[in-house]
Amino acid sequence: MNRLRLVAVLVILGASFWGNPRPAYALCMDNGGCSSGQVCYEAHCRTCVLPGDTDDVLYQTNCCSGQAVPWSAYCNDPADWGTTWASCYQTCA
Repeated sequence: MNRLRLVAVLVILGASFWGNPRPAYALCMDNGGCSSGQVCYEAHCRTCVLPGDTDDVLYQTNCCSGQAVPWSAYCNDPADWGTTWASCYQTCA
């Protein structure tokens, strides 16, 4: 009976581990250790915009931190502000 319980627990743990994949990031010391298009941020290779660099406003934020500097957004075409955001950018925090 105890062996059956142990096997059941191992099956459940194994299924939860392999059934819920997590993103794999390569470890790095600098950008040279990352693939093309990736940057080394907090010792992991990621496809994101580093703090202090510019990210677009139109699509999903690609800042490594997930945040932009407050009030850093600007548009190359003022008509895009609050409408299409097509020419708008922000600085990553």
